[in-house]
Amino acid sequence: MNENVNTLKSVFTASKQELLDNLKGLSLPKDSSKIEKIVTDYLSGLFENEGGFRQTLTEAEDFVLQSVLRLLQSQQDIAKELQSLLMILTVAVLLPQKTRKIQIRLDHMRRLLGQALVQ
Repeated sequence: MNENVNTLKSVFTASKQELLDNLKGLSLPKDSSKIEKIVTDYLSGLFENEGGFRQTLTEAEDFVLQSVLRLLQSQQDIAKELQSLLMILTVAVLLPQKTRKIQIRLDHMRRLLGQALVQ
């Protein structure tokens, strides 16, 4: 194997420390949006059109890589939509529960105030 040829593994290995440095101190799920952006930017940088790895690919290999990258982008878009829907559903479920708890507390306070005024 020619050692000057960029393999996918060598591309990731060469820039592994940069990714680790960018992710240092972040944790899931708290920093999920930051982590997603860092990883997306990292992958975009690795496979940009002018990148060394892309230059070594045949036309067919480059087509497959572009298809995979579009699929990953679509998957990320779907995940964002699902996350938005999950937030809406969470609010829709929790809001009535919170409202009910507040109503119970208000009723309790009214009873206590009523009892205090009667005495």
